[in-house]
Amino acid sequence: MGKSMDIGFLRKLAEGCGTPCRCELIEQGWGTLARGVNLVRTGPLKVGETEYAYGFGTHSPSRIRIASTEPLRRFRAVVGIERNAATDSGRARIAPAFFSVEIGGKCVSISPAVRYADGGVAFEAELNGAAEFELIVESPAGIDLANVDWCAPEVETVSGCVMRLGTREFGFGAGSLPVGFRFGGLDAAEFYRRYGIERRSEERGDHTLFSAVSGGADSGLRLTVTMKLFHELPVLEYRVAFENPAADRSRRLSGVDSLQLSVGMPETLRLLRRHGSFQLPDCGFREAFRDSFTPVEESLDGAEKTIRFGAVGGRPSVDWLPCFDLTDGVCNLRIAIGWSGQWSAELVPQPSAAVVDIRAGIEEIDMVLEPGERIELPSVALVWNESGGTERGVNLWRRFLREKIQPRIGGKIVEVPLSSSNWGGMTEAEHLTRIANIAARKMPFELHWIDAGWYGPPGSYSPDEFDSTWSSTTGDWKFNPAILPEKLRNISAASHAAGMKQMLWIEPERAVKNTRIYREHPEYFLASSETGENLLLNLGRPEAWQWCFDTLSELIEENALDWLRIDFNISPLGPWRENDAPDRRGANEIRYVAGLRRLWRSLRKKFPQLVIDNCASGGRRLEFEALRYSIPLWASDMQCADGFDPEWQLTHVAGLSHYLPAFSFGVQNQAGGDTYNFRASMGPGLVVHYFMYACRPPDPAWPHAWLKERLAEYLRAKECFSGDYYCLDAFHAGIGAWTLMQFDRPDLGRGILEAFRGERSFYRSADVRLRGLEPAAEYCVEDADGGFEPFTAAGKQLMEDGITLSLPEKRSSRLVFYRRKDADRR
Repeated sequence: MGKSMDIGFLRKLAEGCGTPCRCELIEQGWGTLARGVNLVRTGPLKVGETEYAYGFGTHSPSRIRIASTEPLRRFRAVVGIERNAATDSGRARIAPAFFSVEIGGKCVSISPAVRYADGGVAFEAELNGAAEFELIVESPAGIDLANVDWCAPEVETVSGCVMRLGTREFGFGAGSLPVGFRFGGLDAAEFYRRYGIERRSEERGDHTLFSAVSGGADSGLRLTVTMKLFHELPVLEYRVAFENPAADRSRRLSGVDSLQLSVGMPETLRLLRRHGSFQLPDCGFREAFRDSFTPVEESLDGAEKTIRFGAVGGRPSVDWLPCFDLTDGVCNLRIAIGWSGQWSAELVPQPSAAVVDIRAGIEEIDMVLEPGERIELPSVALVWNESGGTERGVNLWRRFLREKIQPRIGGKIVEVPLSSSNWGGMTEAEHLTRIANIAARKMPFELHWIDAGWYGPPGSYSPDEFDSTWSSTTGDWKFNPAILPEKLRNISAASHAAGMKQMLWIEPERAVKNTRIYREHPEYFLASSETGENLLLNLGRPEAWQWCFDTLSELIEENALDWLRIDFNISPLGPWRENDAPDRRGANEIRYVAGLRRLWRSLRKKFPQLVIDNCASGGRRLEFEALRYSIPLWASDMQCADGFDPEWQLTHVAGLSHYLPAFSFGVQNQAGGDTYNFRASMGPGLVVHYFMYACRPPDPAWPHAWLKERLAEYLRAKECFSGDYYCLDAFHAGIGAWTLMQFDRPDLGRGILEAFRGERSFYRSADVRLRGLEPAAEYCVEDADGGFEPFTAAGKQLMEDGITLSLPEKRSSRLVFYRRKDADRR
């Protein structure tokens, strides 16, 4: 592939040439300031016979303030009386206008009298390093029809960047670096001006590496921003680090935003964000999943309010996913925060300046740095596309995660497995019986999953997850000798012989006070009033980190583990903050997150064949940095509750697919035979409760043939779920209409269409138009349920005329496969 056509926008930001100015209307004789169109919004800016794509349409007397985060060298534009229907017909009444630039109340350039007949007049002003100036238009002889234009206005910074003003499109209003903070008495802009920025760039295969350093020993602080601009995908990913290079403690560092920029606000700009895996409303456990991963969209046009959202309790995808979009329906900017902690975002629309100010990063930091101390803060990924809106932005992001972030083994992307889930509190014989049943019936499971309950003293046995004994012994990571005297040696061998990988659950970051490790090393843990008997292992403490790494390494080695299922059932924010020193607010969180990243990175380095399941109470740590080392196999704890609702599950799959190309949910279908339930949970991976507990032994009368048929069709569809995603229609769980999802693999020339008719829907059929196909290519289309005969059609026909699907029964589904005729058959 060649370089993406959308990366130029991001390159300017990486090079420090993001639009440095914000433009605010101070005074205007009539109407509202127009950007990129004429004052009466009937067409482009026009003076004389020439039209202009950008600039300001205003009315005398007019005053527009231009404020910059960088010193400016000069301003230039073409000025004139606007030509539109009103001024054309009344031109004899239009008085001459004078255009000028003022700096600090002093005029530095003024035009001669500009008349309607003059057309466009070139105008320039030397700015001499000023960071703020005003564009002024006056008509002393009268203001009748004084429609006046600043056409093609541009500013040049002292560093040589030339930026357009008055565009209608998105535009970054970043400063020299898109990072905000306060250090001592300086804000970021003042710090950059005083200490300068040293920039470097280097071509590295699939990306350009940019680095920017500001400050040093003389300032007491060094900021390093490292950026990757990918060539084939319009993605800019960057990391932020601060260091104290001096011999003494630093001054206070506070108000740090890994992302601080302004985005030009088209009149149709909207914010799109999505709920996280769990909300904290005043309702029961089950109700807290109703809105998981569902979208919330709001217009920013004319908004005066500040919009704030972020993590809850220190886990990054509680309440909101750490990712949001700004779109005008054509262009789309996706912003993702990489932080396994308490991130926050704030958007402040500024209608008078036609910008939205965006700040995002760690929620609280107010600390001094010790001599030589270095801290890494939330990373940021920006995805930009100039066409296709949010739908294209979603698929660019999914491709980025799959191609650049998702874990690999031997150079190959790790695919999400088809898992058979088993409770850990079963005996070795019970596990072996289930593995033998899978092998004998040739069930195509790829992972034998052992969950919690395998540890603790003999008296701590939990027969299932609803017995809280398993949680009360968390931290005692020794196999329960009453049920697993040989640990997992025999079980792992049997899993491997049956063609499955082996996974074991563990929650290494939490312990309760009665466990051995706490009694021996209480200094390893952080306690808080919020978590009570539950303690947080302090991964920012070297000795605690080493104990954790050694414990996990021993489990992996002794038991031949292929996957490690890491859970995290504690909200860490209280332990972090209650143990911070007054002049080190945020330090525990920062050190902890660094320790967590190092832990997962080190495990994968030591065990290259290992993959980590990122659980965290079911999908509560879904941030893109964690996804470098892990895959969430249990993206919601909704499946743990009684009364599993497949309608809600559909909203979860439809919503989370906008964010992740790699995840799985569980099928709570203990009795079997429910195809709607099964398909509602299908995604890039799938977890089946197949005789999960000791109380449910393998039963010959169970509908094994049904499951085998479902698994076969799932495996046929499985590779498509990681491709491009098109949410053709989706409903909230409270409405119950149809859900239509398309997953397309253009690289393989195949895809699937899933259709679900909810149990409260009265619609019996739908014409479904596919997306993303090659118009001229021929596609073979097949309904797995036999709802229609297989047929062949051009991509253009499938996208314009669509496929007619009939679902005469409520709570029913269809699975449609399509394949480009020249693609390999599978």
